[in-house]
Amino acid sequence: MSKTIYKYKVNVRYLTDTKSNSMLADVMIPRYHKVLKFGVQFNEIVLWAEVDTDDEPLLRVFSIVPTGGDVPSSTIMDYLDTVFVGDFVWHIYG
Repeated sequence: MSKTIYKYKVNVRYLTDTKSNSMLADVMIPRYHKVLKFGVQFNEIVLWAEVDTDDEPLLRVFSIVPTGGDVPSSTIMDYLDTVFVGDFVWHIYG
């Protein structure tokens, strides 16, 4: 097992709820990973994770909620981080 820290671009896919403006996002990432931090570079949401570079990739899905939006009701999604994109503040669950 080779652990390395990598940066991944988070692919914001689509609006899941027009009332709360929540969005789903995903990233292909090795099966073993530990999310370290979300941030913004070049106006895009990215994440840094400790990964096992020898492991098979999987699609990891996140919920992105604006301030004032409804928190995901899923019991499998925990709060991970908050990012600032321009005038917007987004809270990430996964």
